Amino acid sequence: MTETNIPKFVKLKHPDTGEICIYPFPFKQKHFDDALRYEAKPTNVFVCAYPKCGTTWMQNMVWLIIHGGESVPGYMRHSIPMLELDGSDFVNSMDDSVHPRIIKTHLPLKFVPQHREAKYIYVARNPKDAMVSYYYHTKGFRDVYDCCDVNFDGLFDIYIQGEVEWGSYFSHMTDWYKLRDNPNVLFVLYENMKKTQKTLCCKLQDFWGRSMRMCCLLMEVSGSMKCWKKVVSKKCKVNRTCG
Repeated sequence: MTETNIPKFVKLKHPDTGEICIYPFPFKQKHFDDALRYEAKPTNVFVCAYPKCGTTWMQNMVWLIIHGGESVPGYMRHSIPMLELDGSDFVNSMDDSVHPRIIKTHLPLKFVPQHREAKYIYVARNPKDAMVSYYYHTKGFRDVYDCCDVNFDGLFDIYIQGEVEWGSYFSHMTDWYKLRDNPNVLFVLYENMKKTQKTLCCKLQDFWGRSMRMCCLLMEVSGSMKCWKKVVSKKCKVNRTCG
């Protein structure tokens, strides 16, 4: 096994506290600094998760509820920015005069902008499945990770040690789990998204206090589980942002 079999990352420092945040290889300190400058607004909706835990699926569900059943137009990050990659200026440029601004982030909790009135949805997944999905993710983005042919065992070792992008899965998840009872936090399991989609849709609309009509509308749009996954898979192939 050589260095080219292991994805490369970069450790960036918080400018004030010196705390470390691990980014994918191509990104620089300016990206982290820019993300930290964003100030959360009371109308913001943050979709948070560790990589490969169902972020893209949840983004689509949230968008459908907020936008009355209309799907995300075009490239997803043009409508739902990723804070740590797109930066505060781009996020602030998103029009939120009619609908709440939806923001995706994989950042650990301590780096996520906080506002007591903003909404935070966290998606957790069985780490065994998340790790396998992450393995295939790194294989699909060789240029991003400067890695020719990812070695599963080598990736597993650094994954367990928390030496991959956004740090330890376990710290990431447990920090959010401690906030699960906060009124502005909705802690969701990926496995429940698959098993009880209708219940989850209703939980989401209730999280915003939306009418039951919106929940029913979402179910009509998403249709069966098979239909929903077909729609999301098609978007993933175009957007290449599954997470």
